[in-house]
Amino acid sequence: MNMNTSEKINVNKGRWTKKEHSMFLRGYGIHGRNWMEVSKFIPTRTTEQIRSHAQKFFNKINKSKCKLGMYYHFILLDVIDYI
Repeated sequence: MNMNTSEKINVNKGRWTKKEHSMFLRGYGIHGRNWMEVSKFIPTRTTEQIRSHAQKFFNKINKSKCKLGMYYHFILLDVIDYI
């Protein structure tokens, strides 16, 4: 079932929780930049919020100039922590 912005209930605003970010990473790991599919992992955020979060997250990665392998390690730790 696809839920657009107007169908989501209890949408959070403001800072993302650690749990929401972990769900984002998990959804991104499976579906890549298909934000509609990633949004199914995060019922508390709209697709627009997820897209915006992703943009800020990837900008932060690029600014910190971390190597992909090092950041991949952090993503795995977040996913493992979620499971």
